[in-house]
Amino acid sequence: MSGLKEILSTVKGFNPLQQVKEGAVDIVKDLAGKGMDLFSKVQDGKISAEQAKIDFEKFKIDAETQTENNITERWKADADGSWLKSNVRPLALCWALGNATLMIWSDSMKWIVIEDKWIPLLTQLLLTIVGGYFALRSIFDKNKTKK
Repeated sequence: MSGLKEILSTVKGFNPLQQVKEGAVDIVKDLAGKGMDLFSKVQDGKISAEQAKIDFEKFKIDAETQTENNITERWKADADGSWLKSNVRPLALCWALGNATLMIWSDSMKWIVIEDKWIPLLTQLLLTIVGGYFALRSIFDKNKTKK
């Protein structure tokens, strides 16, 4: 029962859509702010348009690198802690593969019919979960062996 209380206290107040929305807004604000800053420097003659393009590309690369580092740190944090935190990604992988297998098998047996409009979404979801799990897992394992 204490494990259930721990899970519920962790989940209470968690709104992943709000976090995604806030993160997306922050990214857009940063990109727009940097773009406007570079635009005003070009207008004032402080830098050339080519230099502004180069600076903006560097900023985008730095932002992508920071995002990837944040994801890696999140995976490291997930690996340390409770059983649920360290096993949520493997469980999601098993759930996605199991459901995909059941849907494919059920559709081939004509028990259910999966409409064509859902196939790209399900494919993307499965590729994201499987690819993310194994790609980030291998990165995490390589970093672990270097230390």
